[in-house]
Amino acid sequence: MSLLNPEIDSGFDLNGAAAVFQAHGHVRLAGVMKPERASAIADASKAIDRWSFSYGAAEGVGRIDPQQIQTWPDEQRAAFNHALVTSARKGKGFAYFSRQMTSPDAFGPLPPPVAAMANDLMSSDVLAFLGKLAGLSGVSKVDAHLTQFRPGHYLTRHIDSLHANNRKLAFVWGLTKDWHPDWGGLLQFYDRSGTPKLAFAPGFNTLDIFSVEQIHAVTYVTPFATGPRQAVSGWYME
Repeated sequence: MSLLNPEIDSGFDLNGAAAVFQAHGHVRLAGVMKPERASAIADASKAIDRWSFSYGAAEGVGRIDPQQIQTWPDEQRAAFNHALVTSARKGKGFAYFSRQMTSPDAFGPLPPPVAAMANDLMSSDVLAFLGKLAGLSGVSKVDAHLTQFRPGHYLTRHIDSLHANNRKLAFVWGLTKDWHPDWGGLLQFYDRSGTPKLAFAPGFNTLDIFSVEQIHAVTYVTPFATGPRQAVSGWYME
């Protein structure tokens, strides 16, 4: 099954989008996925009731069952939160919910619409499309995960070029309906000095692709956000 909207070839300026990517190392596209399929994936994702808490701090990174955190003594939970906040103040770390899509997940199989998307990320038409758009070639695998950024979640500035993992291209398929940009959760890009340049609010049926050398972050999701920022994020790798 194709992940791409069959109408994308009509009214879509592939050459123009490719030029934007070449100029800026990033481009956002809208309506790349079939609308009904994007809705099915978004709705199935929102209905998931078990998530891993993905976190990063100076002490390390990991994933843990949020229910397990609730069983910790108050002192242990406070120390964990303090480590996260202390690192975030220095521009290091992350905190959000996730499920693994292209590797075994702690909570078992994902809903069928999400699992099917994981398979189709490596389909020949998607790879050909990304080849024309971003010069992607020589791909052997994809590392993808489903994410939910809820109030209080964030991903500080970083680049994705972990050369040991041979990452070639980063992507974010937006699955967020009815988001207000004041709620945060923006995909924010920065120049080398740390000055913000481009920012994109969470969207529905959007696709952001960007170079793994681009400095970027997901801004803090505010306490007054009424729903999660949902996306499928990851990397194509050699």
